[in-house]
Amino acid sequence: VKNLMPDRVVPFLAETCDFNNLECCRQMVSGICHLVLRNEARNEVVKSNKMMNCLLGLSNLSDIDISRFALGSIANIGEDSRYCRAIVDEPNIVASLILYLNREHVPIVRESIRVVVNLLSLNDFQSEFLKKGGMASIVRISQSHDHECVCNAALALRKLAANKACHAILFSDDGVASIIRLVDHIQVQVRIHSAAALRDISSNDDYKIAISRYGVVAIALKLASKPEIELKVFAMGILRHLSVTMKTELMDYSVVRVLSDCVDFSENEALFFECALFVASLAEHAQNKVALVQMGILRRLVTLSKSKSARVKRNSARAFASMSSATVNHDEFVGPILEVL
Repeated sequence: VKNLMPDRVVPFLAETCDFNNLECCRQMVSGICHLVLRNEARNEVVKSNKMMNCLLGLSNLSDIDISRFALGSIANIGEDSRYCRAIVDEPNIVASLILYLNREHVPIVRESIRVVVNLLSLNDFQSEFLKKGGMASIVRISQSHDHECVCNAALALRKLAANKACHAILFSDDGVASIIRLVDHIQVQVRIHSAAALRDISSNDDYKIAISRYGVVAIALKLASKPEIELKVFAMGILRHLSVTMKTELMDYSVVRVLSDCVDFSENEALFFECALFVASLAEHAQNKVALVQMGILRRLVTLSKSKSARVKRNSARAFASMSSATVNHDEFVGPILEVL
């Protein structure tokens, strides 16, 4: 494959595509699927309207191998976001993909969900996909026994959750319920995608109360206890976003202990940033200031303040400033602040 010249091979294969000769189609589309792992080959396929039409036609054949190789080719092309637009602009692409997602053959579903995940990077595709009922397909695939299908379904939900315009349908069409279920999946990557989705949904002021009713605070505390840094970062992000409207309610949980454990666990910059933001947010409420001091958060703020990251230092200082305004014995602040200075 490395020695093939895409500018010559792609037009040749497009010309040899004969839908009446299944074996010829099978060999041709298998070659294309491997060829488009190379970026220059992707470009040639996208430029060739005949080859794109050929792939779309082959994906619709009843032969499972031909169909999965054709869809795999389209998915490989879409791995480079520069070519997603060309795929989305193909006629009836959304309806066709939803049809493939609902096929009973796992190899077809596996490749079609890969295509969908890549194209969900485009907001207009998201809108059209959801409008045509695509959420139901993702929810169904998220319950598959095939781990690759489930992982891509989780990634699809994560991409939709990153767009606030999709949050309403995530709630109404069981998307959020699926994300909650996937948080406990055996695959770490599925849990990471799900945690990221919950973090993004929790950032939407219109749905903070709705998402909290799913028990997401307890879920975040559980995620924060996991050894994976990514899960801890997203867990703190969930709690930080919810703290905007739940400052006093969150103090009823074992939040400070979990927060302290995260600070002690690693000096990861992203984790420190979320922890510093979270403490600063909690400290804005007068009722929390004394409680945070009494729970020993000052020592963790000292740790955060010594971070090399300017944004971590800035939010740690903000938390210190908020808590220092509390009506308490200010001698409690002198030692920690002097240590930072």
